Amino acid sequence: MDTVHKMSSQSTNNRTGKEFPFQFSISCDMPKQTHESLECIELLRDIPKRRKVYDALWNNKHVVLKIFIHKFNAKRHLKREWKGLRRLLKCEINSPEPLFFGHTINNDWVIVTEKIDNSFSALELFYKSANWQEKLDLLIKISRQLAKQHIHGILQKDLHLGNFLIQDKQVYLIDAARIKFQEGEIGFRKSISQLAILAAWLPENQIHSIKKMCREYFKTRNWVFKKSDDIAFQKMLTAQRKRILRKGLKKCLRTNKRHLKIKDKDYIAEFNRDFCNESKMTEFIDKVDSLIETGQTIKEGKTSDVSSSRWADKDIVIKRYNHIGFIHSLRHTLKRSRACRCWLHGHRLEMLDIDTPKPLAYIEQRKRLLVWKSYLITEYTCGTNLKEFLKDNSNNNEERTRVTHNVLATLEKLWNYRITHGDLKHTNILIADNNPVLTDLDAMKIHMWNFLYKKFQKKDLLRFFQDKEAFTDLSINGYMPFVEKTHPIRELNEVFDETKVEGWRIIINKSYPLDIMKNLLKVNDLNQQNDKQFRKVPSSNYTCVYQSDINPDGSDTIVYIKKYLYRSWIDFIKHFFRSSRARREFNSSIMLNQNNFNTPEILCLAERRLGFINLDNLLVTKEIKDSISIPALMKDIHKNQNKHMLSRKHSLIESFALAIGKMHYNNIFHGDLRLNNVLVKEENSSWKFCFIDNERTRKCHIFCNRLRLKNLVQINLLLDGTTKADRLRFFKYYLRLNPDIRRNSLKWINKVNSKTKIRMRRKSKAWSLNQNILA
Repeated sequence: MDTVHKMSSQSTNNRTGKEFPFQFSISCDMPKQTHESLECIELLRDIPKRRKVYDALWNNKHVVLKIFIHKFNAKRHLKREWKGLRRLLKCEINSPEPLFFGHTINNDWVIVTEKIDNSFSALELFYKSANWQEKLDLLIKISRQLAKQHIHGILQKDLHLGNFLIQDKQVYLIDAARIKFQEGEIGFRKSISQLAILAAWLPENQIHSIKKMCREYFKTRNWVFKKSDDIAFQKMLTAQRKRILRKGLKKCLRTNKRHLKIKDKDYIAEFNRDFCNESKMTEFIDKVDSLIETGQTIKEGKTSDVSSSRWADKDIVIKRYNHIGFIHSLRHTLKRSRACRCWLHGHRLEMLDIDTPKPLAYIEQRKRLLVWKSYLITEYTCGTNLKEFLKDNSNNNEERTRVTHNVLATLEKLWNYRITHGDLKHTNILIADNNPVLTDLDAMKIHMWNFLYKKFQKKDLLRFFQDKEAFTDLSINGYMPFVEKTHPIRELNEVFDETKVEGWRIIINKSYPLDIMKNLLKVNDLNQQNDKQFRKVPSSNYTCVYQSDINPDGSDTIVYIKKYLYRSWIDFIKHFFRSSRARREFNSSIMLNQNNFNTPEILCLAERRLGFINLDNLLVTKEIKDSISIPALMKDIHKNQNKHMLSRKHSLIESFALAIGKMHYNNIFHGDLRLNNVLVKEENSSWKFCFIDNERTRKCHIFCNRLRLKNLVQINLLLDGTTKADRLRFFKYYLRLNPDIRRNSLKWINKVNSKTKIRMRRKSKAWSLNQNILA
């Protein structure tokens, strides 16, 4: 790009342009009016248009010199810093001693403080630490110091690791300008909010480390770390993680310690300081097109070109987003260029500890106000894409399963923050050292609305599992809703025939003779108590269920005939305007089958009407052979406790949780999910579930929390043979397929438990009342 380059940022040297070291004169105002001379040795920090921090010599002693250069607020910032440091010393909080302040010939306000010798920034130590134990020890030190501050009523408004210095075992607080002092100790809510800022430096999977840090803080405050405190802290931690993420991304678009931004009328660019220093930035911008042409071409297309090259002894990948037209340029000007968005997404994933090629720079070439072309520069990552890895015969099933597990774990991490990739094909996932690296972040989205998030998440996973033959059965266990497609809706006349017999309107399965079904309709008129053909089965007060044997093809088949009764005269009137109960169960069973859920095979639906009045309705279904209800199976497992039975119980709970998770993922609500209505049988070391009594089951357009809660409470009512650990196991696997509620998992656990207790109390009161009536 042939442009005239103008650097927006000043030299990282002093303002006069002299080389280090240089002399600096100050007219002191406090503690006494004198003139002091210092020798500046090194620039420690430069915040453009705000302040510069130097390491300096004063009377042969190392000090820290801060120059406040804000156009309007420099003096106010200086006084705030001076007063803050003096208050900290009075409170006996470790901090640098303020020596004097004043102004320069150019009317810049300056403060000089003691330099803490042999000290290191907590931020530097955190990144240099070799393992998480060292990092945890560092955070525990700082949390104890934070607790002391809170005891003295000191609240840091800009709390981060860069504002702490570590000298041996001592922790020093610096940058007192954003500190608020109050009478008495800091309250509980503000305290845990600040503690959450420190805990956010630890990854989410370090739960024990986070709790250990909390206990150390509470111990210093002489508080007891209760379960309710843990729940409140987790909420604060989630909020702080989001805040830190937003704040970190804002820093990626301006000059700071890690990045350098330059701006010209023809371009805007942001560089990682480790990749390109100030003097080489303009040279790189000039040569970026030639680097693409001379480099190794990875992709060449109308919208973008990708090439790998080498610059400053680094292997890099350059992606150029080409100009297509005026409307295209206008659109990407209004919503940021694709290179800028990928730059932000790359840093977002870095902060979430998700592997992606490290973003090194982005450049936007402009024509007047429009983005014309843009460039994204990332670190080259050596690896094989997932498609080639899974097809490589040299990788055994165990390796493929492990890699697929790692990929799915990475996707679950994205789900926690409502992030979708947008183009999750296998070629966009590199495998380096058996770990997935996400590439091509152009279409990545962060969703606010749940229904949009679920839509794009499903699209991502359908794309990911498109070639499901590439995966082993074990590697996709628990993700079947994304692999399976719903059965196409078949016309009912392909499976059922419709006819009229003696006033009955019958929908009959084509596999069974009509005369057999006619014979079963006698159940409506005969005295079944004395009829040997029909055996009564225990049921609710508003249904009559009978068992019978038929012999359609020479083999004995057991069927169930369910006759639906009216609950009251109001229920009778309601059915003038709605389908019969048998018809609703028939429709719900068909819907469940289309969504890959098992239900008893329907043989016959029979309705008898007088005009629009429904007199009788029956449903005939086939028996599920070798099945047992979940409560009965759990009792059996509980009676015979051994390692094998315990393993079977865990497997049963996990499989059932995934089945219910799949049901709710597909927006299906089961109207009566008492566990007696779920039959289970074991086939080839796996569990198959069959749902009965589906009269009130329906598929919702939007699956609301009220319906989810109702189903989860109905499941949680099972007490026999289950422990608290079993319930948590169920919820863990349920969340795998319902990540939209994972962020509030503790809240949901408490909701389900409290609602279950209410239901149990009602049941016990009703049982006591019935016993008293019988007595």
